[in-house]
Amino acid sequence: MLTYTSYLRFTTNELRNHLHKKKMPLATIEYTIEAVEKIKHEERVRKSSEFQQRTQWREIIHPLKYELKNAGSGLRYGERFPQFDCEERRLAFNAYITLLNMLVGKLVLYSKQGKTPAQLAKQKTKSFPNGLPNDGVHWSDWIPITNKMAVSALFADIPYKAKAKRKIPFERTLMPTPPDKTSPRQRLITRTSKELDIEVRHQAIEYTDERAHRIKQMKEALRTLANLNDNDAVPRTWHGYFKGDK
Repeated sequence: MLTYTSYLRFTTNELRNHLHKKKMPLATIEYTIEAVEKIKHEERVRKSSEFQQRTQWREIIHPLKYELKNAGSGLRYGERFPQFDCEERRLAFNAYITLLNMLVGKLVLYSKQGKTPAQLAKQKTKSFPNGLPNDGVHWSDWIPITNKMAVSALFADIPYKAKAKRKIPFERTLMPTPPDKTSPRQRLITRTSKELDIEVRHQAIEYTDERAHRIKQMKEALRTLANLNDNDAVPRTWHGYFKGDK
């Protein structure tokens, strides 16, 4: 079977010259070049897909690990300041930490299945009969509601103590964005704004009701994004704000 591995290092022109020097028939040269370009294209698609998968899983797992770290700090806070500690508090934090640790393990395994979070979210019908909420864009979406209710109830049972900060489990926030990085919210604003600009120009040339509806939605999404903080969780695209909208 003919393989083209040794040809992948060549540019198209380099490969054509190389094959000419080997005195290949012109038809064979063009066929070989086409086959090599197809292999290169498939490899680029594969690498791009793998990069997108890694990026999307990282954007879920890293904030989860950050929340796990915060929960551990919360538990140790009670150990350092006994006046704020109690059995109910320890029970709530330990249950939360156990649940988050289990979720980290699950999501790491999921990330190795060759699918994006959104793709895998559609298959999780056993624990989520109505489907994973929000296409699994945030780590808290991957926790069944019964588990959330059980842990939230434990935190609600912690007796009130003056000046003691109360932990809110399962908050839909992200890790703080480093100063030299762009937050997911800002990236979504940029992408949506560019898409909106294109749609508006097309609408000026040829008006359609469908496009008008899309433009309206994008503007609504941008207004919503403008009122969020950089560390608030956002959907992967502006369409995430209009699930089920027809």
